[in-house]
Amino acid sequence: MATFGQKFRGSLDLALLFGRGIRVFEGEGEGTKQAALRSLWIPVLLYPFSMWLSYYYPPYGMHNGEYSHAQVALTVTGAYVLALGAAMAFGLGFAYALGQRARFWLFFQASNWVSLPLSLLTVPIALMMVYDIMPREEMDRIVGIVTIYSVVVAGCVAYRSFRVPWELAGALACLSLFVNQQAWNVMFYMQDIDLVW
Repeated sequence: MATFGQKFRGSLDLALLFGRGIRVFEGEGEGTKQAALRSLWIPVLLYPFSMWLSYYYPPYGMHNGEYSHAQVALTVTGAYVLALGAAMAFGLGFAYALGQRARFWLFFQASNWVSLPLSLLTVPIALMMVYDIMPREEMDRIVGIVTIYSVVVAGCVAYRSFRVPWELAGALACLSLFVNQQAWNVMFYMQDIDLVW
């Protein structure tokens, strides 16, 4: 079983689009259902960061100040849980369709781990958001660029995990972005909040 440092280095390699990062998650005792479920501590750890950021920088559509912090927190929590669950469900469906169900757990574990370096990348951007260093419109552009990079990284993880053509891995990554957006749409729709995008 790989150490924390080895897994973090592997996830950092994947976040930088180096394929060698997946090897750590293919090692002895890794890439299994148990190892994947053990990696769920990462989204749990990152959840308070999302709450902190949403307090100071509410999601687009709720940023005009007419929504309470409790409603913003409920929306962010719901979207977080829905997006994580739905993206992994689509990943599992993808694995079944490819006949690579066993490699799904490798994808699940690597996806969770790669969120650590990606979150570290967003810390300076989050601080600029919180301290209002740049106008929201400019920050939204930067967030858009980071989102596109995250989709590329997700495609890299899918490509290395499932060993499929890069076009198919890119399709799964785009599908996960679509699922994430639909989670936000569902949360906005349930609260009768207008979609502004």
